[in-house]
Amino acid sequence: MRRCSFQNEGRLETVAMNGYGNSDRKRISGYALCLFLAFFLMCSTSAASARRSDPRLDWREMVTPRFRVVFPASLRDIAQKTARIAEETLPLLETFLGTQIPYRPVIVVRDESDLPVGYADLLYGEIQFMVAEPFDLTFGNHFESWITLVLVHELVHLVHLGAVGPDVEKIRQVLGYVALPNMLQPIWVWEGYAMYGESLFSNGNRNGNPVYEMYLRDMALREAFVPRHLLAGYSFLDAWPGRMGVYLYGASIIRYVAEHYGHDALAALSHERSQSLDPAGFGKAFERALGKTVDEVWQEWQDTLRRSAEEVVLRIEQEPLTSYRWLTEKGFYSRNAVLSPDGRNLVYSLIHPRYLPGLRLVDLRNGKERLLVHGIIGGRPSFSADSRFLVYAKVASDLFTEWYDLYLYDFEKGRESRLSHRERAFSPAFQNGAILYLRRNRMPEALLKLSLQTGETEVLYEFSADFRPLHLAVHSREKNIAVTGRWRGRLVIALFDLYTRRWQWVTTATFPDPVPSFSPDGRFLIFSDAWDGIFNVYAFELAKGRFFRLTNLIGGAFEPVLTADVGYASFFGEGGYNIGIFPNDPDTWEEVVWPVCVPPDDRLWSRFADGALYPERPYRSLTGLAPRYWIPAGNGISLSGRDPLNFHSYTLIFEFLGDRPTGSLRYRGTFVLPELALDLSFEGDRMEWGAGISVPFTAEEAGRGNLGISYRRVWKDDPLYEGFWTGVVATADWSTSGGDDRWIENAEWALTARWGEREGTRENDLIFSWRSARLRAGNPLLRFTAELVLGVSDLAGFYALGGRTGLWGISGYPEETLRGALAGKLRVAGTFPLVTIDAPLFEMGAVKGITGTLYLEGGAAGERWSALESRFAAGGEITLRSYLAEELPLNLTIGYVFPLDRDLPGEWYLDAGIRFH
Repeated sequence: MRRCSFQNEGRLETVAMNGYGNSDRKRISGYALCLFLAFFLMCSTSAASARRSDPRLDWREMVTPRFRVVFPASLRDIAQKTARIAEETLPLLETFLGTQIPYRPVIVVRDESDLPVGYADLLYGEIQFMVAEPFDLTFGNHFESWITLVLVHELVHLVHLGAVGPDVEKIRQVLGYVALPNMLQPIWVWEGYAMYGESLFSNGNRNGNPVYEMYLRDMALREAFVPRHLLAGYSFLDAWPGRMGVYLYGASIIRYVAEHYGHDALAALSHERSQSLDPAGFGKAFERALGKTVDEVWQEWQDTLRRSAEEVVLRIEQEPLTSYRWLTEKGFYSRNAVLSPDGRNLVYSLIHPRYLPGLRLVDLRNGKERLLVHGIIGGRPSFSADSRFLVYAKVASDLFTEWYDLYLYDFEKGRESRLSHRERAFSPAFQNGAILYLRRNRMPEALLKLSLQTGETEVLYEFSADFRPLHLAVHSREKNIAVTGRWRGRLVIALFDLYTRRWQWVTTATFPDPVPSFSPDGRFLIFSDAWDGIFNVYAFELAKGRFFRLTNLIGGAFEPVLTADVGYASFFGEGGYNIGIFPNDPDTWEEVVWPVCVPPDDRLWSRFADGALYPERPYRSLTGLAPRYWIPAGNGISLSGRDPLNFHSYTLIFEFLGDRPTGSLRYRGTFVLPELALDLSFEGDRMEWGAGISVPFTAEEAGRGNLGISYRRVWKDDPLYEGFWTGVVATADWSTSGGDDRWIENAEWALTARWGEREGTRENDLIFSWRSARLRAGNPLLRFTAELVLGVSDLAGFYALGGRTGLWGISGYPEETLRGALAGKLRVAGTFPLVTIDAPLFEMGAVKGITGTLYLEGGAAGERWSALESRFAAGGEITLRSYLAEELPLNLTIGYVFPLDRDLPGEWYLDAGIRFH
């Protein structure tokens, strides 16, 4: 499992920055660029390098026979269990795939997020994961434990993707752990192996759980299989199921191979692929291992799915199907609908790659929809009895954490307010003027009550360690509540009496959706379950203990709520989940015989609970900083290293340009606040360096920023002011994001001030920059951008405008067209999609489509505000968008620019380059 992060684009070239904006660009040989750096980008995880670790925590580590486990002291027990799971599982995985890990992997156990995630970094030999339990069906209904599931998944990645044949091993002995032939496979293969490993070694099973079977059945019935090349990368597939497609398809096809060609076929395929660095070697290895081509096996798999789906439909259609109609149409994850008590509004949450995440309100009187609040919502919101307030759990991010807290929306004032801080609160519900909620991922987990009058909280019940709560629903008569959770690894629903403090199990042997509700009269608990393979809506009669089925579906319904006449639910269908409405007639409810409630198997749940304790010690951040690889860079090398918590990281580049040695060294230290940064570069006998500190900060949902100050010595190549500048540089930057259902808005501001001297002459200057992007919600390829740069210096002619690239570039004009102590530049552009292609590009990539861009840019410079000269240009571009592989976008751009100066002709230009995120 990999976590997606969004970062600024940068060109694929090494840059020795001088601290101001001009730079010496060092070229890397084309062979190394295309091969080894491709490996680097594919197997390194951007999230691993981007995540900050809180240096204020008491970080510890333990060294076991095969692993190094790093953890905060608060997670000591979980870290011990993690070590035992890893030690027991790794030999099984190595036997399964017939390969050995020749080093001691690092496992970092983290708790900075309430969003369950894990990722493996092959270059650094690391696994990092959050201990927060999943709160929905993304990872299935039943598994032994989240820790076991995620750890096995990532260990499979280390073993499978790190496999190497003898010929490639010789390269690895020279270059280090950068020669990774199994990385040159479609990503559906990566994730398919890892999810198959889950089913074998974690007692959990996303591969075959009712949710994934529902997805597969839907695409088989609609003949809507995604073309295989769009599953070669996480980001290749734009439509549903999006990034999840590599997991869904990969899990199913790898399971098919194991079941129909033998368990050993997977080890054989891994072995064959690991023998060479041939970029097209996967297809050849597949045919050697299975005796058939990928296309042939892919078609067999589709035919098998289709036959299985048709058999399921024949069984379902023996009874009348439930009719329903859609209320929403965006798809992806439209979930957690709640109806206002006055019956006027319906609120639901949306996660969609083309829209802002958040809560949306549907006016049931006219069907109009609008964004209410944006943010990552957890669980179902709750209306107050008078329909004025809405309470919900939303991720609140700060510098180091992203935890859920309670928020309240006031419909009369149209304003959102925050009710809790760092509480890790989840699934709130109004009750008699107060709010009940769950405290999750913070031990002891508990059921609490928040008084809106006093703001005080009261613990109503603390859960034992073998029950992990997920969601709650409040009885309409305010006596009972329903709580869903994982009881010893099994997803269950239980009733809790607030007065007697007694529990009543409702389901323990089935596959429930974890978001139930109560009927308006309080007689029934309403929930979705797939005990017979299909997610239908069921009702449990509290007084008599009877079960009824309310729907008969081919797809599935989730998170149902009832009124006296109708029901609302999140229905799965083409494009993902949407909120729909179905009839509610109790006379048509069918009583069913429910599977008997049985307790989970204690032996499975407690398998890793006890065992020998590994000794621990304070975390040693300098251990393991030696580089694990190096990359040829022109006539030299490039290498880097970091510790598992990113407290120390560095990059070193050294090469010869002609007969002149050149190089750069960069270091970043985040083991303290403020953070440290050092850089050193040289070319021949010319040396530049800088040292500084920075303070990152956040401001609730307003944005993120950074303040920095450094002392620098840099060289400027300029005919007027050539030489070394030495002095102080202060920086401030700020970024925000937001928008609505029409436009998504992102903006960045930066201010750089310098005080120093160059060759005995005082040189002070100030630069302000601003960049804004507006993306069309629903179609982010349609976007408008604006960039503004302003500069003020105390030296005449200091700023030089012109040229097509750079901070002060103006397309269509030669460099140094304008000079001055005052300068400004503005660029506005509009980009729009022209053609969607979605065609394969070699074995690992895809050609996505063509976009067009129209732009206008210009600048002005001079020594006085009253004597500025200006230049303007207009242009257009057509860009072919493609990927060589995941995280290796390749864009080919043809453009024409027309200077708005009668003395200069227009010109054509061509840009082709690989960019990385």
